[in-house]
Amino acid sequence: AVEENTGADAELMLADIIEARDGSEAAQVYITRQLQRHPTMRVFHKLMNYHLNEAEKGRAKESLMVLRDMVGEKVRSKPRYRCQKCGFTAYTLYWHCPS
Repeated sequence: AVEENTGADAELMLADIIEARDGSEAAQVYITRQLQRHPTMRVFHKLMNYHLNEAEKGRAKESLMVLRDMVGEKVRSKPRYRCQKCGFTAYTLYWHCPS
């Protein structure tokens, strides 16, 4: 099991391992559980990918693709790092906070 508050990176990596070992359904169950505990946009984006892989062609799948792409754009535009002392955000990890 993943320790509490390890972050989305660990959750996503573990989902990939579960998918390779036990299949996408088991990984989807894991991702859903993690989202209920610690909701993040990155993990939600992964769940949307699982649903898209299972969706039948048609209007609903196209709508889901648009939503997934919008969430993906939001994930890419959000800084990944934030100083816990002052709140400074950055796309690159700094050894010492520059602010």
